[in-house]
Amino acid sequence: MSADLHARAEAAGILPRWTDTMGRVHEVPPSTLTTLLAILAPAGEAPPCPPAVPFQRCPLPEELGIARSFGIGCGLWALRRQSDLGSGDFAALAELVDQAAAAGCSFLALLPLHARFPADPTAQSPYAPSSRRFLDVFAIAPDWVPEVGHSPLAQRQLAELRAAAGSPFVDPLRVGRGRLAILEAAFALFVAQELQGSPPGTRGAAFLSWRARQGRALEDHCRFDALQAYLLANGEPWSFEAWPAELRRPDSPAVEAFARSHQERVTFFAWLQWLAHLQLEEVQARARRRGMRLGLGRDLAVGLHPAGAAAWSQPEGLVRDISLGAPPDAFHPKGQDWGLAPFSPRHLLAHRLEPLASDFAANLEAAGMLRIDHVMGLERQFWIPRGRSPSEGAYVRFPFPALASRLGAEATARRALVVGEDLGTLPEGFRDRLRHHGLLGTRVLWFERTANGGFRPPRDYEPQVLAALTTHDLPTLRGFLAGRDIVWREQLGILDATAAQAARAGRAHDRDALFALLRAEGLLAGEEADLQEVAVATHALLARSRASLFQIQIEDLAGELEQPNLPGTVDGHPNWRRRLPMTVEALFASPLACRILEAVRRERPPQA
Repeated sequence: MSADLHARAEAAGILPRWTDTMGRVHEVPPSTLTTLLAILAPAGEAPPCPPAVPFQRCPLPEELGIARSFGIGCGLWALRRQSDLGSGDFAALAELVDQAAAAGCSFLALLPLHARFPADPTAQSPYAPSSRRFLDVFAIAPDWVPEVGHSPLAQRQLAELRAAAGSPFVDPLRVGRGRLAILEAAFALFVAQELQGSPPGTRGAAFLSWRARQGRALEDHCRFDALQAYLLANGEPWSFEAWPAELRRPDSPAVEAFARSHQERVTFFAWLQWLAHLQLEEVQARARRRGMRLGLGRDLAVGLHPAGAAAWSQPEGLVRDISLGAPPDAFHPKGQDWGLAPFSPRHLLAHRLEPLASDFAANLEAAGMLRIDHVMGLERQFWIPRGRSPSEGAYVRFPFPALASRLGAEATARRALVVGEDLGTLPEGFRDRLRHHGLLGTRVLWFERTANGGFRPPRDYEPQVLAALTTHDLPTLRGFLAGRDIVWREQLGILDATAAQAARAGRAHDRDALFALLRAEGLLAGEEADLQEVAVATHALLARSRASLFQIQIEDLAGELEQPNLPGTVDGHPNWRRRLPMTVEALFASPLACRILEAVRRERPPQA
């Protein structure tokens, strides 16, 4: 392979080789290096120099008065509330705040609340957002909107949606369209009462002021939502890459003309963003009033949908011909292609990191904690050229010290903790660099192993981490013990019969190892134990660790068998659609949840 090609790749921040989990070195194909060089070093140009960013560490738990706290992790859609509307929303989250605060929780760790696609409610993954800067309008609680209460049409639509809310799964089309129909009826009343007068009404003036402060970023986002809805309704393709050429860029005269002729529709989408921001801020304020030290924890996805509003409005900033992913490893022999578009590091450097810093700031609003999904992406990302396999990808460097300091500055300004999801294969010394910048790491019991394959005792975890039994991408405790994830993977053809048999044998070893650890810690007596006893003991085991934060997965509080998401699947598994079998209030009154929370409080007494 050409030494010159390697040298040019290195100079552009492209690593010409990578090492797998077995220590084997893989050379990146020359065709991949050539493709990435055309993106990151066009015409042989040198990359811009990193900006001089003063070092700023993220706040540490002790600086915020946080000492061995615990909280609950959940996806918003799963929550059921009184007067349920078919999927969780900010009103359901408020009910969870009330119950969790009373139970001694310091935080609620939410999956991303990023903007999705109002024109297509079936695009449900919170980790493939249209924009990370704006919010998911399907999270709005319609019955919290004053105009809904004064619109007979909205009230009728609300009653219809409530009547169809008992399903164990979210019906994205019915629920999404139903929610938008309610809000459209309310918006008509808002326009008539608040915007058409001179001067506008009190709420109208507040909305107009907020909209003006958001600037061009909000306008572009809302124009995209309005355009996509209009074009889909008229038979045009879903992706903006296939729209008429004159509509593919936000700065075109055709887009400007569309915005003028559809002014009220663009305003509707801006109004939805305003409502979402108001409701999120109210829930966080409620959490703090209830005594939660951190309140809401938000989540920043690692990438963006290549056909979303951010990609459309930042055509030079996002690289749409590249997909983020991961190289082949023992868990994913073919590697992973996540179908997400990355920011160009060249663009970030040329714009003093502002595009990503703006995402940091937006996701720290109304939050006491921010999780960075695949935090290694702040230092390097695995890029896969479109049409190629993950085995043909390459790592691309990002300016970690500068990005971490910008993140630290935003977190310090808001007195918020930052947690990095540092699972999987990491560069040497990366966790030390995270600690240096004040980011908490993540320790998940299923991944923390000893040399003989047993589970590492949580008492050995470092203090500057968030400890958890599982995540949204992994089996629940009940599912783990039953091997439910293995059943799913075999049924869907992810595992063949031989691999599934080996996985079941490995899981039997894991069950024995878990029970042995629980007995060694004095948390489980005897050879026989029912599932509730194991659940209580396992949560107590994690809670007694030195970790600053301990996160309980809400599905484990409910004793659920199934996990929220099964990575590597699209249609075969109901990802992001499973709902809790009971309301939030009923969950916290259930015997299992009460026993788990009592055990956790014994190990981590709530702070006064």
